[in-house]
Amino acid sequence: MDNKVRYVEMTPEEKRKIDRKKTVNYYFKVILGSIIYAFGVSWILLLCGFYSGGATGISQLIVGLFGKYGNNEDVANFLSNNLGTFVMLINVPLLVFSWKGLSKRFALLTLVSIITQTIFLNLISAFTISPFVYLITNSKEMLEAINNGTAGVGGGIFDTIKSGSFRFFKGINEVVPEVAEFGNSMLPGTRLLLAIFGGIVTGYGAALCLKYGGSTGGMDIIANYLQVKRKVSFTKISALVDGVIIALSGIFSVENVLYTLIRLIAYTKTIDLTYNAYKINRIEIITSKEKENEMRDTLLANIHHGMTIYTCIGGFTGLEKTSIVIYASRFEIPKYTEIVRSVDKDAFITVAKVDIKRGNYIQSTIA
Repeated sequence: MDNKVRYVEMTPEEKRKIDRKKTVNYYFKVILGSIIYAFGVSWILLLCGFYSGGATGISQLIVGLFGKYGNNEDVANFLSNNLGTFVMLINVPLLVFSWKGLSKRFALLTLVSIITQTIFLNLISAFTISPFVYLITNSKEMLEAINNGTAGVGGGIFDTIKSGSFRFFKGINEVVPEVAEFGNSMLPGTRLLLAIFGGIVTGYGAALCLKYGGSTGGMDIIANYLQVKRKVSFTKISALVDGVIIALSGIFSVENVLYTLIRLIAYTKTIDLTYNAYKINRIEIITSKEKENEMRDTLLANIHHGMTIYTCIGGFTGLEKTSIVIYASRFEIPKYTEIVRSVDKDAFITVAKVDIKRGNYIQSTIA
């Protein structure tokens, strides 16, 4: 019996439909994550002067240097409105690396993410104004106006819109005074709030891309490679690189460095909580003795990992059973469950997180 197809009782056409549906879902989630990430960068990080990580952070440094030390204001505005283009250019060699070093599927999903970021970063930066400019209390004068009931901004959503002071769109090269005023008069509490929220938004967007087999590009590609090939923690590598970029941003504002560190902590923690696809899990399958050989053969025919098999005794029944232990990535668990249920619907399955320090563990990538 061909155990590789034994557990999938469906026609090739049905399997292709399921695979297509899964692929469309992955691309949709990566695009969604990239859009969320782009809005977080444009509406929060750029507004407050916080720096992102990886290619986006490097692009921000380049744009910031032109803005601070360049003599041509038009060039500085052009670069600021085309931040996404810089992100794309920096990512080109890294995409080639991911194609060869990780997988073609990962590279394609990352390319989709980068293109989406490029489009949305440029569009959002060029044509929209961050709503936080009008919705968040950002000065003592504004706070007093809200308390007196005379505020046009900083109150509730409907009150702010009704006042007529709320703007969402702008001209491509238009300089909006409210944006500059917001950045110059930002209260410490407002800056802290947006640092935390900005880290959560961008972290969730990046994690969504990673969770479904891609990345937001930049150092996420290198960090993903090191996690898969060298078993180095993704968040540790990402935090290290981001830390260097943040330190360099001290050229513009040391105070911003401290707030950006808070943003980095929120970003890293959000990714760590959301992105668990490559975290190693211990899967234990307890099946009947009669199903042992069939279960073993079917699992070996369909997976990339070895297994350890024990004989155990049921404490309640006193019957001899088989325990099969496998170590696999989080994203592989649904496939394992499907295989096990097809062989023995009464099998008992447990999953526990583990940290493999040593051993010949083969890390596979999301297929």
